[in-house]
Formats: sequence, structure tokens, C-alpha cells
Amino acid sequence: MDTSVSPGVVETMLAHWRATQTARLDDVPFAADPNADRLVKDDFFAFLMAASLDRRGKAVHIWNVPWKLLQKWGHLDPKIIRTMDAAELALDPIIKSAPSTTSRTDLAKTVISVAAVVEDVGAGDPHRLLAGSVQEIIIRLKRIYGVGDGIARMIVIQRLLFFGLNVAPYDGLLPKLDELVRRVFERTGLVTSAVDDQVARALNGYSSVEIAMVDQVAWAVGQTHCFPQAPACSSCILTNACRRVGVL
Repeated sequence: MDTSVSPGVVETMLAHWRATQTARLDDVPFAADPNADRLVKDDFFAFLMAASLDRRGKAVHIWNVPWKLLQKWGHLDPKIIRTMDAAELALDPIIKSAPSTTSRTDLAKTVISVAAVVEDVGAGDPHRLLAGSVQEIIIRLKRIYGVGDGIARMIVIQRLLFFGLNVAPYDGLLPKLDELVRRVFERTGLVTSAVDDQVARALNGYSSVEIAMVDQVAWAVGQTHCFPQAPACSSCILTNACRRVGVL
């Protein structure tokens, strides 16, 4: 690991994950509706669709969308979905009511694009998108409309932790650097600025699975304790390791 930064923050996160978390898939909620949750756990195409739509919205509710579409259409066949018209799909009540600030047209384009990428890149098998190195996987996933580094990393992280994805242990995976994770990384002093190169240096020597664990713990801390204003430092798991940069 890179000794130019204190390992205290990362090691505290890893210890917390190992002591309190589980890799049991049934214990991890993705969608609010139990039927939708089961679908995205059992069907990778449905998972891929939900994950690709999961931007600027209420995650557990956006993950209901594949189930709702399955109930309405009677299928989630990428061969059929790829032929749909985005303008028409954007008017579908399921898309119109999706809990996201992303435009309806963009959500519709994403649904269609997931199907097209699975057909064109995966030859109809979505699991083929997960073959090879982390960087190869991310390049494939980013061919989906609306999917950037953040969502692509999130997909890899979740498949690593909960679905048994195998990648090389030291393969260049980085956390999804959303607002919550960036704030935790910077406030703890792990990095001065949560950008890729600094985060890569700070996490150098940790395996892909460990980096996935760090991502999940940092996200949870950012959501439950490390608030923009008045963070709950006294009850935070990182309180003894955190430098509290910028915290008044």
C-alpha cells in the first residue's frame, strides 16, 4: 500500500466491513419492491438495466423499473427492446413516473441502449460484458447510453461483492467517486482532492475486492454521518482515524 497516506482510514473501513457486512445476496436490498429485488438479483439483464438507470434519482425505486416493464410487456427481451422508439418509450407511464431527475427521453434511450449493447457486444448474453479485466469491463459498460465511469464502477463493485464476479486482484478498480464518497475521502484526509489519480495512489496495494469494500463503507458513512453541514462525527466509525478536514 502507499505509505504516503495514513492507512488508518482505509484499514478502519475494511475492518468495519468485515465485522458488520455480509456478502449474502439475500441480505442486500437493491429494489424497494420484493419482486423487483428478486428479478434484478436473478436476471443480469434486469440488473444492468436498473443500474444504468440509477442516476439522479431514488435508487431503490428506480430499481423497480425492470420489474414493472416485465409485468407490462411480458418479457425483457433485448432483441425486441433494442428496436423500440425512444420518443414513444419516453411517454410510457412507467418511464414517465420513474423517480429520477434525468429526462424521460434519456431514460428511454438508456433502456434501449442496454438492450443494443447486450446484443451487439455480448451477442445476446449480458454476462459477456463482464469478461476480462476491470478496464475492459468498464469500456464495454460505457457503451450504454448515460453510463459513465461512476455507474460502470458501481456495477463492477456490486458484482464483485455480491455476485461472485472474478477479476484480477490488482486490476485498477476505483471507487465510484460520487458526492458522498468524495466528501468522506477528503474530510478524512485520505486525499486532498478526490480525483482518480489521488484516489488511485491512496488505494495502491489494495485488491479490487478491498477497494469495493472501501467504496461501500465510504458511501454509507457519507449518507449516514458525514453530512455537508453538522456531520455526526462523534458516532461515526471513522472518528478516530478521520482528520476532519474542513469540518468546523
